[in-house]
Amino acid sequence: MILYKDSIKTAFVDGDTASLSIAHGSFVCAITRDNTMKYKEASKHRRRIYILSLFLIIGLTSCVSPKTKELISSGAHYKPLNLLPMYGAEYYPQIQKTKKQKESDQKFIESIIRSEGSREIGARRFSMAGWMKMSSGDAKTAMMRFNQAWLLDPDYYQPYWGFGVLMLGEGKPEKALVYFEDAMSRIDKSMTDETKEKPPFYVDVARANAWQASKLKKTDAEKSRALYETADKLIDDALRIAPDYGDAYRWGGIIAYDQANYERTWRMVKKSRETGAYEFDEKFIAKLSRAMPEPK
Repeated sequence: MILYKDSIKTAFVDGDTASLSIAHGSFVCAITRDNTMKYKEASKHRRRIYILSLFLIIGLTSCVSPKTKELISSGAHYKPLNLLPMYGAEYYPQIQKTKKQKESDQKFIESIIRSEGSREIGARRFSMAGWMKMSSGDAKTAMMRFNQAWLLDPDYYQPYWGFGVLMLGEGKPEKALVYFEDAMSRIDKSMTDETKEKPPFYVDVARANAWQASKLKKTDAEKSRALYETADKLIDDALRIAPDYGDAYRWGGIIAYDQANYERTWRMVKKSRETGAYEFDEKFIAKLSRAMPEPK
């Protein structure tokens, strides 16, 4: 079976010290008998033919592996590699970089060491660029920057955090949780300021847990309750570290309300008032009051 994939061979930052061009290439991707994907140059005309052939074959056969089916059903095979978290590493060996792409990666790493002094410093710079792009609404470029940060320092927690937030933006909390778990296992070793870094990270992980819990309410009540409990604990941990962090109260209240835990919701509202950290919307307060009058 053969399919085509537009892939970016080289994706370098458009910042001040490392401004290198982006080179695009079109590759033919062959799913071999061992269900791996290999790339080579291909024409656009042949691409259309083989894409149609691919889906006809997939519909008529079950010979591909579950991982390959997941890759295709998710649409990941259509995306450039630098728009997939970790350049599609989660789909290895179904997705593999070409020799030229690997060579470009090495040149990029060497250029960053020369300009920034180390891979670790470069990873922090690219992560910051990723957050800036995300805050401006440019999710695609944010993904590119987090990928570059990950390539430079796979032990740095922030690229995984960024991947998780981007997955939330795509409506995939279950995928976000995978990357958040990777970030959680690295944060203590690579963060520089617990007070500033852990509370927002914990809140994002809480959001993913609560969203997935909400999706499972009707199909897996036990799992849903466990995810909600994790979300509540993460909110509490964020507030323990930073008692004036407004987003923790905001999301803590929303998550508690979604569980119909109105007592906890009111506690979040009252604490946020006392600290002045966050002011809940009047409509939210009115809705909460209808569900449960404010405790005296």
